[in-house]
Amino acid sequence: MSKRLWVGLDVGADTMSVCVVNDQGAQVREEVLPTSAATLDGLLRPMRRGNIVAIGMEAGGTSIHLARSLTRMKYPVVVFECRQISAYLSMRGNKTDRNDARCIAEVTRTGRGVVSEIVVKSTECQRIRSMLTLRQQFIRMRVAGEGGIGSLFRLHGGKLKRSYSAAALRREVRDEVTRLRKHEKIDLRDDVEPMLALTVAPFGNGAAIISVPREGTAGPKVAGTIRTSILFGSWTGPADRESDARKRRNPCPP
Repeated sequence: MSKRLWVGLDVGADTMSVCVVNDQGAQVREEVLPTSAATLDGLLRPMRRGNIVAIGMEAGGTSIHLARSLTRMKYPVVVFECRQISAYLSMRGNKTDRNDARCIAEVTRTGRGVVSEIVVKSTECQRIRSMLTLRQQFIRMRVAGEGGIGSLFRLHGGKLKRSYSAAALRREVRDEVTRLRKHEKIDLRDDVEPMLALTVAPFGNGAAIISVPREGTAGPKVAGTIRTSILFGSWTGPADRESDARKRRNPCPP
């Protein structure tokens, strides 16, 4: 067995295909294991950790956590940019998990200058990014719900005024429902109330605050923290768009 080994992983939610090749490109080991750093360590440990030149995998939701776990175990880990490595894998005629793992192992051994690698971000940075993405989804839900209610009112001769808070929206909707029931003799409560509940539900519990340690601090106590407001409780209107754009450009504080 060659002393220098490269490992390719095709990582799934439940299982991962593993392929180990030597410096001649010959396949040394091939397995399907549960997706876990501990099970992979059990497979690679008999081969001697010092002989592992690199472990390669495609970027993805499951593989990022696996990459962090393997890095903590002192394995050299390479994470490839998903679009580029997917294009590389699609060139193979028979695309299976087993063949993908073999191809990733070959890219890890010979093609690292061709396929871009990504930097695995810190857990704190990734959490902030995830929360910002979730916040944008909630805002889209709010905009769509408010638009649907306004459209329903217009069909019956009503109008929904612009609101900048959940409380103001509830008030405007209920006032307009009351006006239409009184003047147009139509009761829209059964249609509007479920839409209103879904529209304001994500924005009813105040702002969520995350404390992020500054980089470079050591020890169990952190001298300074950066408090980043994700603002789930805020009602995002036109004035917030510039602030949202700044957060998307630099979601991770220095």
